Amino acid sequence: MKKIAFSLLTAILLLAACKGEQKPTQQALNPDGTPVMTLSANDTATVQRLTNDYLQLLVDGKTEEAVNHLYVLDNGTPKPLTADQKREYATALDNFAYQGYRITSYAFHTEADTEVEYDLYLDNPASASHPRTFKGLIRPVRRNGAWYITLANGFLK
Repeated sequence: MKKIAFSLLTAILLLAACKGEQKPTQQALNPDGTPVMTLSANDTATVQRLTNDYLQLLVDGKTEEAVNHLYVLDNGTPKPLTADQKREYATALDNFAYQGYRITSYAFHTEADTEVEYDLYLDNPASASHPRTFKGLIRPVRRNGAWYITLANGFLK
């Protein structure tokens, strides 16, 4: 009986000692040493909504309105496209009539390194066995809690 009481007392003291010495938590890091981004369901839903809004505007033939949703990074800060950049990008997009779209992947790495790949259908996907597609990539970034759709590096001059 004394051994059980002693063992129980030792276990209680050990548990109390362990709880008193909590080590500081370390933030998980990516292989390049940057902190792993913490996402909420709201972040994912926001990126999905922004992407769907942009792509649907293209399918609806509202290219100028779609281009107004885009930003470029200037020293890490999202800035709206200039009038010349909007015109250049809209001209490239206006070469086709899009019949639909499909988001093929989302990759959330860091606030400044997120990728959304998509297909824009040039043929009606319901009536073509192998519809022609235009593959695209946008790079959503999060700054101060807000998400912006930016173009892949090097698209615009």
